[in-house]
Amino acid sequence: MPPSPASGDTCARTLTYYLTPALDLPLHLLRAAQAYAHAEKSNRTLFSEDSAWDRGKWSEYFERGGAAGWGRKRARGAARFHLGAEFENAFSDPFAHDLPRQKPIFHSARSALHTLLRPSASFRALLSSAHASDLSAFSEQPWLGVHLARRDQQPLSWWYHDRYVPIGQYIAEIERTWQGAGAQQVFLASDDPAALLEFRASMPVNWTVLSLTDLSLLFPFPHNQAAFATFPLAQRVRRTHGELLEMALLFGGGWWGELGEGVGGFVGTLGSAVGRMAPLGLGRETAFGEEGDGVGGLWRDVDGRGQIEWRAFAL
Repeated sequence: MPPSPASGDTCARTLTYYLTPALDLPLHLLRAAQAYAHAEKSNRTLFSEDSAWDRGKWSEYFERGGAAGWGRKRARGAARFHLGAEFENAFSDPFAHDLPRQKPIFHSARSALHTLLRPSASFRALLSSAHASDLSAFSEQPWLGVHLARRDQQPLSWWYHDRYVPIGQYIAEIERTWQGAGAQQVFLASDDPAALLEFRASMPVNWTVLSLTDLSLLFPFPHNQAAFATFPLAQRVRRTHGELLEMALLFGGGWWGELGEGVGGFVGTLGSAVGRMAPLGLGRETAFGEEGDGVGGLWRDVDGRGQIEWRAFAL
């Protein structure tokens, strides 16, 4: 947000979001969205601090300034606080429970992401290349986004507390979701290439499945945040572009132009950062059903076995 007219060029009140290293990209985007919504509600100017970010500069991927009020500054001596239960209680609906309680946070985060995630020129060029590549034929029909979480996140439910969610659970959930999503094909992603191979070996032979490994414009890679810092910066930037492209195809959102418009639903886990962000891309009604209570929704958490829980960020 711009400074108020009365303050001239000086921001009377500010909020700085720190893009810290060693954090999954979707979690950063979710937290930045909440910071933006908080700044807007409290009439503060929002800044970002990316000097220590292991992905380079925010401007490598998204635009700054304008309507977002998302400038850059190097903060000195700033007080720090973290998003937690107190923040959630202040910004959720105190008269509702479960998913409906999260409705104000959901809408503020989705609105903020539409403002913050305006692709930079270099990222727009990549999106255009992707749309003109092997995706052109694939995107003519609706698809399900499917994310197999492995390396960075452990399952949250007691059913799989000592192991990953089996591939068979994903396949069964996809089969239950086809009709409601109007989809007949899958865009598949994972942080472990072995999971991609296992899925393809286990799925019915008549399924149409596409993943980044099938596209020539980006090299195939598994994302493992723990090893991310070991790569040269140029490769980290390239990998981040790949992650963003995957997110566009997994759950859309309208943040990436035409890319992702054909996503009909999502199958994954809340325990992964991608799974937590997916409902914001799908939209509340698509993700959680017409009443927003999870009934009839097309965001499917295979870890929860039908128990629909969601929060915009991990407490």
